[in-house]
Amino acid sequence: MKYFSTRDHSKHFSFSEALKYGLAPDGGLFLPEKLEKVQLIEFNHKMSFADFADKLLSPFVSGDEGLEDRLPEICQSAFQFSIPLRFRKERFAILELFHGPTSAFKDVGAC
Repeated sequence: MKYFSTRDHSKHFSFSEALKYGLAPDGGLFLPEKLEKVQLIEFNHKMSFADFADKLLSPFVSGDEGLEDRLPEICQSAFQFSIPLRFRKERFAILELFHGPTSAFKDVGAC
């Protein structure tokens, strides 16, 4: 998948390039050229967070040589702590985001 700047749709970047730059060279934000539909049936509450992240992110890194094949390994390395889903009622659950290295919810995003 390729990414473009919100200010200039003519130039395209790989996921690795977008990740490296952070912001597009023209100061715009990177957007994927398309958003893949997610089939919720493919996800379940028994998946590890690393497997969940791998499945969710894989369309966004597709075609990025070097990164696409390493995504499962990267997700396993990033999420070496539990992020439990606690059910309070049958259809109500809470994702506990404070089990990371610093015991802060930001660990999930930072990893």
